[in-house]
Amino acid sequence: MTPSPYTEDSLVQQTTADYLEQQLRWESVYACNREDFGPESILGRKDDREVVLTRMLRAKLTELNPGLPDTAYDDALRQIVTTTATQTLLATNLEKYTLFRDGVLVTFQYEKGERLKQRLRVFDFDSRCGSHGN
Repeated sequence: MTPSPYTEDSLVQQTTADYLEQQLRWESVYACNREDFGPESILGRKDDREVVLTRMLRAKLTELNPGLPDTAYDDALRQIVTTTATQTLLATNLEKYTLFRDGVLVTFQYEKGERLKQRLRVFDFDSRCGSHGN
């Protein structure tokens, strides 16, 4: 029996990746069975249970919110990836959605010793990529 050419990969994953690349100019990485894990791996994940690409997220936090101490980025990253076992999935999703939409509130000590609070942007909602007729 020959395997069917119609698989989840060909029908869903590859189709979606092609769309994201062609229409939105996203970079897609197919890491299934190729990722070796670790900080220098394809996606920089520790293992296959890590769903947030922290290396890329940290770089984007730094790009969108320049000039802050490392502790500010570390705190924002921690708030985004940490989940609480006692919290319902709905509550966790709402919490993360709010962080993405409104930004992550962090407190850090600045150069002169003063403590500051600042909301770090996670996404750049102001700039548009690609041209889709909008």
